[in-house]
Order: sequence, then structure tokens, then C-alpha cells
Amino acid sequence: MTIPSTVTAPWYDALVTANLIRKSITLNSADASGSTSCRQLIKPTNIKSTSTVVSNSVSGQVYGVPCQGTQAGTTSTCPELGYPAQNIFSAVCSNGEVFHPQDLVCALTSSNSWSSTYRNKFIKITNTSTNKSIVVRVVDTAPANKGVELSYRAWISIDKPSTVKFEVMDS
Repeated sequence: MTIPSTVTAPWYDALVTANLIRKSITLNSADASGSTSCRQLIKPTNIKSTSTVVSNSVSGQVYGVPCQGTQAGTTSTCPELGYPAQNIFSAVCSNGEVFHPQDLVCALTSSNSWSSTYRNKFIKITNTSTNKSIVVRVVDTAPANKGVELSYRAWISIDKPSTVKFEVMDS
């Protein structure tokens, strides 16, 4: 589906469209949270195309790399990262949604108030090295001192950043 260029917040329109599709789906088996209906994604209320800078330089991490959880134990070999990745222990995010590495979502660190302040909000993440940006939803809490953990799809979409600029979209 192509979203017209006249749309000022295409990330919001894409989420509304995804929920329309989800409403028409009946799952063949229960999802990770035990539900047999395709749950609606939480729609943030901050949908303006303008944003406010929260931090110009924060650690950019990835979670949900496809290799995570492929081996028994707490880590799995992950050639793309070059080191063993910590396995994901629960497929359910802090906001109750089921996590999928292809979703454009992120987790924010639990070291400050970011995780609770910005949960279920749209945020803009910019790779400080390449200046590529992406708008994602905050759905989970990252471990202490992790900064921003992007889903695999969001992370590769902005060239696998190690340092990012973090902005919250305006309401």
C-alpha cells in the first residue's frame, strides 16, 4: 500500500491501516500472549510531523535480531552482530503487544523516566553518522543504560546506528 505524499503523519496512517487489516484476521492458533484474535496495535496520540529533541546523542542498540532465541540458553550466536545476542525471554512487550522484529518499534532504557514517559508514543530516531531517520513506536522497556533499543527492521532501516538522536513527535 502506498500512502499519499499529502499525508503529514504517514506513520500514523500506516498504523491505522494495519489495525484495519488486523480487525479482519482470525488467527489459526493462539499468539504469544494466548489470544486467538489479532489484537489491535496501540495508537499513540502524538501524531504531528513536528518533534521535540529529547537527546542529541544516545546509545542506539538493536533487539529482536532474527538469530535471537535460535539456540538453547541465554544467548545465541549472531553472525550479523559479531557477538552472541541475549535471547528474548518474552515475546510480549511492556505495553501488552506481541513483539515482532519486523515491526517499527523500540524499547527505551529503564535508567531514567524515558521508558514510562514515552511508552505508546511515536518517536523519531536519527542515526547521527548517516542522518537517516525513522519514526517508531515505544512499546517496551530496555535494560538499564541501554539507551534506545530498536527492533531489527528499524535498526537496519537507518544503517545499524550505534549513536542516535532521539526526538518525540509532538501532540
